[in-house]
Amino acid sequence: MNEYQRLTDVTKTKLSLSENLLELTKQMETYVQRGDFDSSAELIDKRQDIIDDISLLDEQFVKLFEEIKKLPDFDVEITKYPDLGKFIQEIKEVIGKAKLIDETIMPILLKESESIKQEIKKSKAKKMINDKYSVDNMQKVTKDNFGIFIDEKQ
Repeated sequence: MNEYQRLTDVTKTKLSLSENLLELTKQMETYVQRGDFDSSAELIDKRQDIIDDISLLDEQFVKLFEEIKKLPDFDVEITKYPDLGKFIQEIKEVIGKAKLIDETIMPILLKESESIKQEIKKSKAKKMINDKYSVDNMQKVTKDNFGIFIDEKQ
């Protein structure tokens, strides 16, 4: 297999992964619209795996392309692989569609994430208060001389 065909194969694989990314993004959009954020979180992990794979393919593409550019008759030989340009154009379109969906759902996901962070902070504060002032803890601290503290400010 020559370098041009390898470059075309890398691009074709990236197109396939990009289409998978778009499908997952569409599924995420559906879940976000329904408010099913747990399912969205699972898809985020799957999407990240695909993005990592695409990044590796991009590195391979750049390396191969830099090697090919140095070959004699590069301008003539590259035209013998029209699928390469077609795949690159399709990748741009697919990634563009995924990006548009991301622009609509990511603010919603970020807002939900912030809401969850606030709930966690409240929960931690409540737990700390319960640990400090629970009846069981008061009995442990006071043992025989149990008393009641009355807060008159409330």
